Amino acid sequence: MESSSSVCQAEKSPKMTKKERTALRHQRLIAANNDRQGRVPRVCVDLSLGHLMNERELRSLVCQIRQIYGSNRRADHPMQIWLTSLDTEGDIYKTSLRKNDGFELYVMNKTSQHYSAIFSQEDVIYLTPDSPNVLTEIEACKVYIIGGLVDESVIPNATFDLAKERGYDTAKLPIMRCMKHAEKGTFSTVLAINQVFEILLRYYNAGSWESSVVSVIPKRKGFIPR
Repeated sequence: MESSSSVCQAEKSPKMTKKERTALRHQRLIAANNDRQGRVPRVCVDLSLGHLMNERELRSLVCQIRQIYGSNRRADHPMQIWLTSLDTEGDIYKTSLRKNDGFELYVMNKTSQHYSAIFSQEDVIYLTPDSPNVLTEIEACKVYIIGGLVDESVIPNATFDLAKERGYDTAKLPIMRCMKHAEKGTFSTVLAINQVFEILLRYYNAGSWESSVVSVIPKRKGFIPR
């Protein structure tokens, strides 16, 4: 199998057709998804929190999963995505089938198992804005868990308390290291699931927290670059 870098170089060839570029991107996505040697960082969306959301919030969650997949599919260096606690008889799965065209064919790992049954505890870092720890790098050997709660379901310390209760390490994105308060805004560091993923993906591809955070944080949050 070709390396990710060789695939990227081939894609930039002026002789490459659109169909061939699409095929190469798909090949790259499959390679990242199937990696089991710890070469590609893993991002897991924890879908065990569906009971905390109403129907509208579930639809928003499903939309954000679609945006995550789209961003990963377009990336030069895709990450490995896991959807855990995805019950095929549950509302999240059924809504995904209705709202996301081709959901069953998404190149990502989908399982009804809880992430704790799949990943070693020492490999897990649960991302939560309530964590006292700031994420400084992304390691291919780690699994970064994003709690499957949408913006409307801002429950203070919900994911942080859950992670600590189970003994998992936690971290928050370095938002306040990269940005400062503007004159007005919500000043909330709680982000949508797809926004958290987008920051991770951009950092993984570009190696800069500053550019990744600044390009993703919505202006309504009231933050400006330091």
